Amino acid sequence: MSRKETYTIGTLIVNTLATITSLAVSGAIAVVGAITAASVTVTGAVAAASSAISGAVLLSGGAATAAVVARLGKTVTEGLELKVYDEVLTLTNAVTLDTGCVIAAGDIILSVQGNIDVAVTGDGGGGAAVAKIGIGIKGGDEDAYAEFAAMVKDTKANAIPDWAVNSGETLAIFGLQANGATAATEEFAVGGKVRVRVAYLTPNSLDNVAA
Repeated sequence: MSRKETYTIGTLIVNTLATITSLAVSGAIAVVGAITAASVTVTGAVAAASSAISGAVLLSGGAATAAVVARLGKTVTEGLELKVYDEVLTLTNAVTLDTGCVIAAGDIILSVQGNIDVAVTGDGGGGAAVAKIGIGIKGGDEDAYAEFAAMVKDTKANAIPDWAVNSGETLAIFGLQANGATAATEEFAVGGKVRVRVAYLTPNSLDNVAA
């Protein structure tokens, strides 16, 4: 079933409506079933009867090239952007691996998270042994943002750094010694997998004045 009209009402209860082309509501919506909405403008609360969600929830997978998941702007091409980088990286026979997360000068990192998808080990080639993993800055601090306490599958790392305007950097994965503060010199064995997820804010310049 489809409705092509535009409704402006106080409270709407939808049971089995398939598609709403345009809906403007000043009040509350209680939804039983599913809504596919091409354009919904709501001032008020939206409650899903078939969900345990209360409050605002934004689910986004992110991407290996950071994706915009929310924007505070007057148009879709300007304003403050919330970006999410999310990638599973396969370790190579090296002491460090750059991620695809490149933070531009002026951005603010909100959170850094990680999961070991496939167990990580050293290659046994000698040197100070790899005992932990750090997420840090390429060419800089090896555990600036997060540290994994172990290297087995599904070990987590979660960190909210001090929110500060960044000067520009690339995040990288490092092998750490057991003290968690010193870089290992033993290289990673090939094949370990680490998922890295970074949420950050970036200002996108305001649109030009229309001609």
